[in-house]
Amino acid sequence: PLIRALRDIVPAGVVVVPFGGTGRIGALGSRWRAISGDLEREWARQAARHGTTGCVWDATPLPMRSRSVPAIVTSPAYGNRLADSYLPPTVRRSDATRRSYRIYLGRDLSDGSGASLAFGPKYRDLHERALREFARVLVLGGRVVINMKDHIRGGVHQPVCDWWATAVAAAGFTLTDRHVVALGGDQNTSRDRAAGRPVIEYEELIVGVLA
Repeated sequence: PLIRALRDIVPAGVVVVPFGGTGRIGALGSRWRAISGDLEREWARQAARHGTTGCVWDATPLPMRSRSVPAIVTSPAYGNRLADSYLPPTVRRSDATRRSYRIYLGRDLSDGSGASLAFGPKYRDLHERALREFARVLVLGGRVVINMKDHIRGGVHQPVCDWWATAVAAAGFTLTDRHVVALGGDQNTSRDRAAGRPVIEYEELIVGVLA
């Protein structure tokens, strides 16, 4: 559903994915040339299998000239339980009862990785710096699309999408849309749902244009 929505939002052509993970943005199709980067080499190396050019980089700063990028689409870490620091003695990447980035990699995340941060001051600081970089490298009129999701922590709704919308505007973008996409969630969501705990069953595509 996210890819289908993105095809209607992102102009065909070059698209840069600063927090690129494994480069799955390549599913957009042949009308887009996706360049994806991530701090974690294991993830960046997987980009080619999705038809994406994969790089190892830090999104703060991006290795690109000012006013050189037509569009940025990215799915930063959500600041939820995927950032958990727990790493079991025997790593089981297929573990159906617990899911985190550390379990995926089988090691601690790299220094400076947003994927290691729960939603809070350090998370906000890192991503504010990233948004300033997005504003630097985008052409005037260029588009930024942030895929984000709220979560529940300690029974309290964390308004992560609201924060991102405010931060996008503060970085100099004109906020043009907050597109809601219904999704079922992951193993963590399924466990919470089965236990009768509240869950978030949607994600957002937060769209801004550089004025």
